Amino acid sequence: MLAALLLNANQPVTPEIMIDHIWEEPPKAARTVLQSLVLRLRRAFGEHEVICTRESGYLIEVSPGELDVNDARQLLAAAETAREVRDAAAERAHLATVLDLWRGPALADVPSTFLQSGDAVRLQELWFTALTRRIDLDLTFGRQAELVGELRKLTRVHPLREHLWAQLMTALYRCSRQAESLAVYQEVRQVLASDLGIEPGSELQELHQAILLGEPGLTQPTVPEPAAPPVDSWRDLCQLPPMVGDFVGREVDHDTLVEQLAGDSRTGPVVIWGMPGMGKTALAVHVAHSLRRAFPDGQWYVPLQNNAPSATGHPDLSEILAELLLVSGVPRSAIPCDLQTRASVWRSRLADRQVLLVLDDASTIDQITPLLPGTSTAAVLVTSRSALSSLPGAFHHRLHQLDLADSVAMLSRIVGERRVDAEPEAARRIATLCAGLPLALRILGARLATQPKQQLIGMADRMLDQQRRLDELSTSGLTVRAELRSSYRALDPDTQRAFRSLGLLGKGDFAARTIGALAGDSDGQRLVEQLTTAGLLEPTAADATGEPHYRLHDLVAIYAQELVLR
Repeated sequence: MLAALLLNANQPVTPEIMIDHIWEEPPKAARTVLQSLVLRLRRAFGEHEVICTRESGYLIEVSPGELDVNDARQLLAAAETAREVRDAAAERAHLATVLDLWRGPALADVPSTFLQSGDAVRLQELWFTALTRRIDLDLTFGRQAELVGELRKLTRVHPLREHLWAQLMTALYRCSRQAESLAVYQEVRQVLASDLGIEPGSELQELHQAILLGEPGLTQPTVPEPAAPPVDSWRDLCQLPPMVGDFVGREVDHDTLVEQLAGDSRTGPVVIWGMPGMGKTALAVHVAHSLRRAFPDGQWYVPLQNNAPSATGHPDLSEILAELLLVSGVPRSAIPCDLQTRASVWRSRLADRQVLLVLDDASTIDQITPLLPGTSTAAVLVTSRSALSSLPGAFHHRLHQLDLADSVAMLSRIVGERRVDAEPEAARRIATLCAGLPLALRILGARLATQPKQQLIGMADRMLDQQRRLDELSTSGLTVRAELRSSYRALDPDTQRAFRSLGLLGKGDFAARTIGALAGDSDGQRLVEQLTTAGLLEPTAADATGEPHYRLHDLVAIYAQELVLR
């Protein structure tokens, strides 16, 4: 049933056709049994509701890049486009990527006579068309020596495919093995006579005659061989930024993430999320450096929000994929034009490689999906202000504020141990007023580092003024207020209104119903979930009745109050 639905993805399949796909001799009450099978299949997908019931039948919803058959068709179309513009290198690259999608005969483990005699045959022809065209191109590039072994195997498996025999004869002749090439002709002639009672077709007969005459056109490739990317061009390629010098603490977070990425329990991407300025990128880079030996094929870093935005205002994922493919060794001429085909080629390049991919500062799942690998050997570490809770198979790790000791240690690394040791109480006050937010500590530390004669107590006193605190947390393009503003603007209008209403509460914890009452929305729990997912609200301990409570980070509470007072 699943194979039948996927082969007709995004199109309804009638119950009658579905029954033919599943049973040679349908059981009694086949429609009732079919409904039961649909229910079981839906349960197998769990929370992912991809199977829909339509008036005309059943339909499975598949997004671009999720189905290998669709990927193959797109790549074949890209190969045909390259052929039309006579870009042989690009055509060959697309065809090789198509062939990499196959893991043996299509539908080999699907016990359906209907599918085996129909769709399986069509998919096999799709594979054979791509294969023979790729071999033709390899011959035009003069790669005959490496083709002989492959073609001998293929002619044994497919003895009635005359074009394969012609390719083998050509490859042998170009390797100066004329006698063997002529012997191959006699071999195929015997095979065809024995199995079908026919003589070889015109292609083989004309090639046989040309070899006997030694025609010069057979000996040379018709186009120069393109510059092939080195096989291990990206092995141990590390694109990670340097580790942050003032990184402190996070031992438990670090160990949890390392175990999740390098252990056997990884089922999908690992997401580090939390409020702005919490040090998600610094932790991700630190973890990635720790795992370099576990991913010997490379560690790749993609700063999503720093890439040139597209017309939609989001990072141009098509350009990101183009850059990744270039670095992985794909020639620019072989890079497809459209996003989904580039994503298919990228998955093919990552297949079975031990690569760690760091996707930094993602805002939506749509930014991540085209970049994800298709095999489990590659790992993905994502940082985001949002929980990205609906990302399939992901492990979500929320990053919380530093404790007081680590906050003071971080300040000490930035401004120097002597200054902190000279004013330990002022250092603790600064750390407390920064509320364990690494960005806030880094900003104040940078300001103090440029003023070596300034006492820490002066900065601590200025930070006491709550109305000026966010003003103080700004330097050289880094501002806590701007980071919070960005997260606030990403909320929908109702959730923005709820967030502003929390400015009336200030510090302290509160229940979901309190938010609902302040925002004039009876569904306070929905607002709580939205704000928590956005990293702007933190869960705390439940009250005596067991009702969950929440709080705003101290600096987030100040920002919410600013919005109220505007």
